[in-house]
Amino acid sequence: MKQIKRPAPNPEWVQMYRLGIPTPKISAGAGVAETTVRYHLAIAARQDPGLRAAHQAALPPAAPRVTEPGERNMEEILAFYEAEGRLPVASQSVRETALAGWLARRRVQAAAGTLSPAYAALDSIPGWRAIRPNAMPTQPGGSSDWLRSLPTWPPATSGRGSTRPTTGTNGSSGSGCTPSASTTGPGS
Repeated sequence: MKQIKRPAPNPEWVQMYRLGIPTPKISAGAGVAETTVRYHLAIAARQDPGLRAAHQAALPPAAPRVTEPGERNMEEILAFYEAEGRLPVASQSVRETALAGWLARRRVQAAAGTLSPAYAALDSIPGWRAIRPNAMPTQPGGSSDWLRSLPTWPPATSGRGSTRPTTGTNGSSGSGCTPSASTTGPGS
C-alpha cells in the first residue's frame, strides 16, 4: 500500500476536531488510520494548548444513561413508597440501604440538572428531591448522646502502668468523649 506523506498537523483535521468531531469519524472520512489522525492532533495540541478544551466545549452534552437495573430500582422505590409511605433509608436492610444510596445519587443528578427524563416517575413522590443531610445515628430510644457515653482510648493509667477506669462527665464508666472531662492535670 502506498503511503502518502502529509504535512503535520493537517489543518482540515484540526478544524474538524476543534468543532467537536471525534477522531474515529475524522479518520473514517479521510480514509486514514485513527492513529494517524491522533498523531496529527497531538502535534496540533502542542502548538495550540487550547485545542482539546475547544474540542470538549464543542461536544454535545452526553445523554443521561438509563440502565435496566436503574429502571428496576426506580420501580422498587415507587413500590416501597406505596407500601411503607416513606422513602428508603440506609441501615434498615441491605436492599433498603442500596435503594437509599441509588436515590441519593439521583438526587444529586436532579440538583445538577442531569437526571434522565426516564426517572420522571419519581416526581410522584412528594419531596424526593430534597437532599437530606447525614443524620447522627441514634439509639432506639432516639438519643444521639449515646456516642458521648462511649469510653475513649487509651484508658487512663495510674502508677506502674496499670489501667484504672475513670468516671466520665455523664457518670458512666469510661473517660467520656472529651479529653478535658476525664484528665486530671498536676494542678487538680
